[in-house]
Amino acid sequence: MLRKKPIRIIGVVLTILLLAVIAVKVFLPAEKIRDLALEQAREKLGREVSVGEVAVSLQGGLGVRLADFAIHNPDGFGGDQLLITRSLDLKLEIKPLFKGEIRVHRLVVDGPVVNLVRRADGSDNFTFAPRTSAASPGPASTPESASPPPAISVASLTLQEGQLSFADATAADNAWRALQVTGLALDLSLIDPAPGQFQARGRLSADKMVLVGPADLPELNAAVDFDLSWDTSASRLDITKAAVQVRDLPLSVSGQVTTVGQVPKGKIQVQLTDLLLMNLVPFLPSDLADKIRGDKGSGLLTATVNLDLTGDQTIPVHTSGAVNVRDVDLSLAQPFLPPEQKGKLAGRSDLDLNFEDKTGDPAQLTYSGTLTTRGLSFTESGLVDELQNLDAVVKFKPDVFTIESCRARFASGTFDLTGSLSDPFPYFLPPELQTDAQMKIPHLNFDLHAPRLDVDRLLPVASPTGAPGKAAPGVKRTPTDQEFPDLSCDGTFSADSLIYLQVPLTEVTGKVKLRDRQFSIFEVQAAVYEGQVGGQVDINLQDMNDPVFAGKYLAQEIEVDNFVTRFAGLGGVVFGGCNLSGDFAARGLDPEAIRNSLTLDADAGIKEGKVVTAGETHAVLNKLASQAGQTLNHEQALKDL
Repeated sequence: MLRKKPIRIIGVVLTILLLAVIAVKVFLPAEKIRDLALEQAREKLGREVSVGEVAVSLQGGLGVRLADFAIHNPDGFGGDQLLITRSLDLKLEIKPLFKGEIRVHRLVVDGPVVNLVRRADGSDNFTFAPRTSAASPGPASTPESASPPPAISVASLTLQEGQLSFADATAADNAWRALQVTGLALDLSLIDPAPGQFQARGRLSADKMVLVGPADLPELNAAVDFDLSWDTSASRLDITKAAVQVRDLPLSVSGQVTTVGQVPKGKIQVQLTDLLLMNLVPFLPSDLADKIRGDKGSGLLTATVNLDLTGDQTIPVHTSGAVNVRDVDLSLAQPFLPPEQKGKLAGRSDLDLNFEDKTGDPAQLTYSGTLTTRGLSFTESGLVDELQNLDAVVKFKPDVFTIESCRARFASGTFDLTGSLSDPFPYFLPPELQTDAQMKIPHLNFDLHAPRLDVDRLLPVASPTGAPGKAAPGVKRTPTDQEFPDLSCDGTFSADSLIYLQVPLTEVTGKVKLRDRQFSIFEVQAAVYEGQVGGQVDINLQDMNDPVFAGKYLAQEIEVDNFVTRFAGLGGVVFGGCNLSGDFAARGLDPEAIRNSLTLDADAGIKEGKVVTAGETHAVLNKLASQAGQTLNHEQALKDL
């Protein structure tokens, strides 16, 4: 099994060294020592093993030095050898050897180069098959009959100037295919507090790591300070501490793993605390990293990831965790806006996210969280009405986004919005991420309220009397080849005060409905000019370049003087309560097309109407009336005219 390979290699190395010890006791020459050791190593590993010079010393303990130690590839496997080193330098305590204990005072591995290769046919150079003799191998050993491992401790193990390479020709196109590590170093102490138990403490580091795969990653350096325990009888690894540093990314790892079966089982927790988001920039592709600007001291990331190793080969890992991001400067996203959009983005944001994956399928990932924005603005954009400030709290999970609160302030007014969007995914994902997932039509529910809203400023194209310089009469919209999204919607809206065509309306309410690209605004009511108005408009959006409008309107008890003053500039002449009703139709994308296609039907009447005249106006009108044998009073009822 894979977990036994490093133990077997260590055992082979120690076998070589122990044979050297025996040789010293019987005064064998160094050449004989080397030959005996190599024969044992070849038998254990099933492949060629070579050593250069062997030097033995008894000064300060038993010292053995192997120069140019190498473990070769299997027969017929070309390329660089599996392992070569410049030297192995070992210092053993002599007395414990006579009790069957191995106490290493110092072990230095100088310049190891490890080359791991898996070829396209699945064969590799790191799976060992011990050689067997023609004689009967005898009964296989069992865990009960196997001799216990010898007591062993290593006061100091040093690996210096190491290199590691791994290449996997069987990897898929979307998987990592190769790894190169240089400047590999290890400082380790290993003790055996009880039979079959080992504890390792130390530091492992690498100057440069290069991954080759589906994405371009920058060169990384890494280091880990660790405290590990291994129980051979239970095949259990305890990670008491593993403080990992990957290019200024600090990770803390702890957990327990058992390797009794074919697939590891246990729990591992990875934690990251108060990391500046800018420290993640080196992990981005260079073309993205160069765009990151803004407050580089903003944004603190804290995350916990739990890996539940199931022991099940079908789904070997369950993943869950939590991510918290605080005080992110939203201007960091400025360079990623479309080039034609020149607006200035500002504000701050927080994110709380919990996630869980029990299937190994990203499409089945479950998550929930809260997104908060504070002081979001988008100014100097050239838009008709710029966003001055937005504060919002949005809760989300895969099947629904809920707007708990949202207040947006424009120059034209302030909006308060609550609501929810259900089934947003995979509908809003790019096509390449939608796969074959069942598509549902997203549905929006909302309640929108504005204390005061100036439509003339917000939508000048809909108001010929909008703010100066904002409207652009005669300018047609560019046709689009896009479709209106296939959404559904139900909502309500209200405004305490609303300005449209410079007419002040109050107590405005209405409803919104969207089905099959048919948009309806209905049950609209408002108070204006001492009366009430209402109506409905339906918009067919099947063709975004030629929307079709139809609607109806109703006005009751509208004070005529106010109406005439606003639209005819003739105030203080005609009075009364006007009732007006009718319907209208139009089509088109730009104002000119809408005006040219507009049709209106109307019925109108005035209740208790009267004409009030004075001065020259009264004299002229009275003269005309006298020619008809009538007299015009200063205040004359319309019905008498």
